[in-house]
Amino acid sequence: MLEKESSMSFDMVIVDASGLQMGLAEQIGWLHGRFPGVPIVVLTNSPTWRRARAVLLAGAADYISLSEVEKVLLKRCSFLLNRASL
Repeated sequence: MLEKESSMSFDMVIVDASGLQMGLAEQIGWLHGRFPGVPIVVLTNSPTWRRARAVLLAGAADYISLSEVEKVLLKRCSFLLNRASL
């Protein structure tokens, strides 16, 4: 869907990567290139430092374990949106 829409704009992109095993960093890189300056937050069931490193290097602004979502997601999203508006 995002490939076809050229006029879409976002304040933030949240990606639930819990079902994705392959190509996550490439997908994040594509999103980062397509929507530069838009914070990308990746949520996952199985966080690993290698996966975190790969998506952060690809352009994600944050990488959060789904078990931590209730505790940190709103706080981090608020911080990223405030930082993006500066």
